[in-house]
Amino acid sequence: MELSDPLGFFCEHLFNLILSGHPCIDAAVQASFIPQRAAHALHPTRSLKKQLNDINPNISPDHIYAYLDLFEIPHHRLSQSPQSLSGGNQQLASIILALISRPKLIIAHNPTTALDSHKIDIVHKHLKSLVQSGTALLILNTERYSYPYHTRRIALSQFTPPNRSKTQKEPTNRPLVSIQDLMLNPYGTVLLKTSNLCIPENSTIGLFGPNGCGKSTLIKAILQRTPYSGDIIMNRIILNKKNVFNLPNQLSIQALFQDTLSSFPPLQKLQHILCEPNTNITELKKLLTLFDIREGWEKRTPEETPLAILQAIAIARVFARQPTLLLLDEPTNHLSVKNRSLTAHLIQKRTQSTLIISHDIKLLNQVCSKIYAYENQSLRLIYD
Repeated sequence: MELSDPLGFFCEHLFNLILSGHPCIDAAVQASFIPQRAAHALHPTRSLKKQLNDINPNISPDHIYAYLDLFEIPHHRLSQSPQSLSGGNQQLASIILALISRPKLIIAHNPTTALDSHKIDIVHKHLKSLVQSGTALLILNTERYSYPYHTRRIALSQFTPPNRSKTQKEPTNRPLVSIQDLMLNPYGTVLLKTSNLCIPENSTIGLFGPNGCGKSTLIKAILQRTPYSGDIIMNRIILNKKNVFNLPNQLSIQALFQDTLSSFPPLQKLQHILCEPNTNITELKKLLTLFDIREGWEKRTPEETPLAILQAIAIARVFARQPTLLLLDEPTNHLSVKNRSLTAHLIQKRTQSTLIISHDIKLLNQVCSKIYAYENQSLRLIYD
């Protein structure tokens, strides 16, 4: 049998074999699971505190606060639902749920998905300390990362990235999008003080920063999905909720969200994307072939599709729509090494504007004409 996603297949059957009951803890074998997608472990509306108590009602508050402090999560987040957390903090919350009961076996599937480099370092150092104290750890990862605590490494697939020279795009001086005096203040927390950002025509702009600083919220502001103060202007049109998806024919915006599943209707089979308006179906099929998406994908729902495949489909979908402005939030999450390289190549080939949010500095350096750092509630140009 030929598998389009051998790692996902292996994970699914291994987890079904070992784990039962709560999605993060199985008391019978004292095993825990750190999922690739935090939503598989987190209840969407119950607070983090209640979910920790579901796992172990006798857990001490000091033990909980120690983990919050370790991962630099503010204590007040304990009383909030996962919906109010950033993607990175959701992933950290799922890690806390898995580790809080001191399991003897930890199974981790791409455990550092959506985390910035600082948090990745914290997670790996803590996992190393657990291994040194006798905990068994099985990491399933699509990244070629040499963990400082692994004793054996098994490859399910091999890939040698092609040598590609960087395609230099020449941005114009004409702004496609001008963000003026923008302030983001969702949930009463100031994420961005008065800031300006220009996305020129024919440019690729990169943005990175720590987890929870508000990078994804900036994309939501451009799409008019979160309140803000200031102006977001696209080709001299001030965007608002009424006109953002009713722009003139020569203007269009498409977004790839960090939570891949949120890009698709949950109950529809994926075949519906083959008849969506404003999609170049010929180009879509060509891209799906390049991503090595095998026949049968269209008969699945998003939940039935491995994340590595679903992410590739989502990327092919937004590129096939050929928008004037493409917003990419962590586009290489979940992808194989091969498809990460292909995604970077597609970004380089684009002749229109792109805004990329990513913790992957290598990717940003490869494809961006400018890179901004999101720090101290402001945007700072660090590469031009």
